[in-house]
Amino acid sequence: MKGKAARRGISVVEAVIAMALISILSAAAFTAINASLKANTRSIMRFSSISLISDSLECFKYSRDTEEFESSLVFSGNDFTGPLNLINSDDMYVFDKGGYKVIVTLNWEQKTFAAYAQTNSGEVFYTFNPLPDGSSGRYKKGG
Repeated sequence: MKGKAARRGISVVEAVIAMALISILSAAAFTAINASLKANTRSIMRFSSISLISDSLECFKYSRDTEEFESSLVFSGNDFTGPLNLINSDDMYVFDKGGYKVIVTLNWEQKTFAAYAQTNSGEVFYTFNPLPDGSSGRYKKGG
């Protein structure tokens, strides 16, 4: 008995449905992976900036002047631009780390230190605040 030959392959509708399912699953996976990477990158930026600010503060604590401060920063492996002398006699150092910047401001006369970290778009994501009550954003040497 002769019958119809068995169908082989898939129809166009089946192929379109399969491709749509694969696209939806790929988009969902990509979104989840991308969100995870952004959170991880932000965490790395925050940790690195806190570490850099901490290094800078330690260099400031044990330095007597700008030259000694800069030498200790270079010795600790940090590249910087500065000092950019400001109007109020503060020295500003900028550490450009690619996706973010750390800005450290020193005043040798008043012996104060302040710092913050920001993204390249200008969003500040960490500010150094040494006092628990938040009354001052500056570290005062010997105080």
